[in-house]
Amino acid sequence: MSAVDEMLRTMVETAGRSLRLATGAPARMPMADGPAREASPQSLTREEILRLILPIMPEHARRQLPQGDSVDFDYTSPSGPFKVTILRKGTEIAVSIVPDTAAIPPPAPLP
Repeated sequence: MSAVDEMLRTMVETAGRSLRLATGAPARMPMADGPAREASPQSLTREEILRLILPIMPEHARRQLPQGDSVDFDYTSPSGPFKVTILRKGTEIAVSIVPDTAAIPPPAPLP
């Protein structure tokens, strides 16, 4: 399991709304019932963020990232489906990973 998958598992288990990674800041998880929690002990560098994200990026997103300002893709982790957005400005990078609630089937009706 990748480091991002571990973070996503923690996010799902603790009712986090999203996982945010940004150059120069610790990984953060905005919580459904309160303030954001830090998900990493130290601020992340661009290289650390890319090491976390590259293993889950599809090939088309890898090709788009160096040429564009943003890349979006879907990712299915062991914890469920997620939408990933990567924003790039110069050497800075920010990543937002949110649960893809549209991909989660509704519960079966009770008999």
